[in-house]
Amino acid sequence: MSSTLESLPPELLLKITSYVSLQSLRSLRLSSRHLNDVFSNNEWTVYHNAALYHAYARPECMDLSDAKASNMRYPIKDPACDGWKDYCRRCFLLDRTWAGVGHSEPETKAYREDSQNIHRIKVDEELGLLFTSSRPGAKAAICVTDLKTGALLWKTPSDYVRAWAHVEYGRGFLVFDRISGQKEIWRLADDIDNSSVSASPPDTSQMEAFSVTSRHHGRSGRGRLRPWALLTMPEMTRACRFVYPTFLAASQNTAYLWDLPSARLVQTLHGFQAMHNDIEPLGDVRYVDVDARHVVLCGQNGIRVISREDSSVVLRLSNTGSSTMLMSPELTQGSDRIPLVSPLKTEHMRSRDGHPWGRFRAAHLSETGRDLACLLADGRLVLIRDFERAVSGNVPIADAALEVDLTHVRRSNQNLTYSLVARRNTRAGYYLAFEQGRVVVATSSGLYVVTLDASQRGLSIHGASAEDKSTVLQPPQSEDGISENTEIAVSWLPRISDAEVLQHISCLQLSATRLYITWQANRVDVIPNRHCNVTAQVWKDDPPYYEPDVKNVWTGRPMVHPRGPLRDPGFVVLCVDFGASAGGEVRY
Repeated sequence: MSSTLESLPPELLLKITSYVSLQSLRSLRLSSRHLNDVFSNNEWTVYHNAALYHAYARPECMDLSDAKASNMRYPIKDPACDGWKDYCRRCFLLDRTWAGVGHSEPETKAYREDSQNIHRIKVDEELGLLFTSSRPGAKAAICVTDLKTGALLWKTPSDYVRAWAHVEYGRGFLVFDRISGQKEIWRLADDIDNSSVSASPPDTSQMEAFSVTSRHHGRSGRGRLRPWALLTMPEMTRACRFVYPTFLAASQNTAYLWDLPSARLVQTLHGFQAMHNDIEPLGDVRYVDVDARHVVLCGQNGIRVISREDSSVVLRLSNTGSSTMLMSPELTQGSDRIPLVSPLKTEHMRSRDGHPWGRFRAAHLSETGRDLACLLADGRLVLIRDFERAVSGNVPIADAALEVDLTHVRRSNQNLTYSLVARRNTRAGYYLAFEQGRVVVATSSGLYVVTLDASQRGLSIHGASAEDKSTVLQPPQSEDGISENTEIAVSWLPRISDAEVLQHISCLQLSATRLYITWQANRVDVIPNRHCNVTAQVWKDDPPYYEPDVKNVWTGRPMVHPRGPLRDPGFVVLCVDFGASAGGEVRY
């Protein structure tokens, strides 16, 4: 084949590179000196085409600086990255690290170890800020921490904020709730124009708190906040979500949408609990999400997607629903060294009568607003790619939905089941995050990363190793030839999968390069230079659950003697940085 390609003019060869992956480009360069010379002499064009092929850059981005500034999925900001080839290499390595097939492991770091009472987390990576609220047992406060140094930059007066305060953040606006149900809005002080005011100004309590914080931390500067507004809800609300500029707060039967920059109520949605064609009401509202076009309401009995344009319910998912496409992950034989991220093999099958979904835990829209991820109470993940296909009736919901069973990890060769909780016949889903084309799920059996569009990201295309291909689901075709789901890759974090800790996590945040999770302070032995009992990271082997005849799921050998009972169950912020190794070596 290389001899045939060599006969083509360079212009046509360069055109062909628009349809070739990075792995295939490397194979072509190794197969022919002539092709290698052509690609080397036209490196800008070749790797710009590769960036377009893998969606590292948008079609309109001809300049590398524009691509780096506009693509939030690959935030490569390093000035040393000054060529398309290096940019492609870093983006490719980032995807492989998330999928657990890279040569480098993510870096880990703990924040707020001095506090150990962290409840909620919000992150502004562009400004390098970490926002946290507190659990009971200490003086509750909202704190702002420097992501780079870990230093405390700002905090509210002690006991000004209630314990278990819910926190939302975006574009410099911070929202947290009072016991009364009111929502306080604070803004980064440097973003406020003194001449601007909100429609619902701060009250005396907020201004007094600001006076105290000003004496301790200053009135302005990096990470400093000032009161902006106080929102009084028409009734007590159960769940809220902020996606700039819209703040959504939902009661049991009504959703209120506020524009935060102006602090005005802009839309009210009534009656979403109403029955429809024998579909049960939502029940207790567990989670909500919002974007420019839709509102998502997740109750224990189902999910409603409502159009913001006409307030109509465009999609209903019920607890009796099911999927005809099913997946379950599978762990291969490991080694003495337990990695931080491990790829999982997946088996997929079709079922005419899938297992009913039952109760729902959470639901999230993708950043594009096209895809919907739902976490079930028993730990299964339901993915609906381009859910408007089901809205329009082009595809039945059962065929549009992919169900991923994340409640256990099975050993293919010994049929052993990971997780103490699985052995006790309990299955649970705890937390869901969906950002930048990845879904992270915490269940009773571990912490999982589901990467969408795996083929486009170079994780399962021609030129990848057989080992890499095994981690990816190739989408089955429906009878009408429509592919319901693009490929997905599933990876697992075995050293951050302690079932007894996961059931107590209170927050999980996801960005393009990092994962942040509330983690038990005395179990953060995944941090470098700390003592690590690796078996304890795979099995929860404290009495009375120690079983001497059970083998370690990773090494296949008997478990070690159990440790003593847990002490000091405080919670810190554990950060897993998948982008830290983006400057490493990679072969594609």
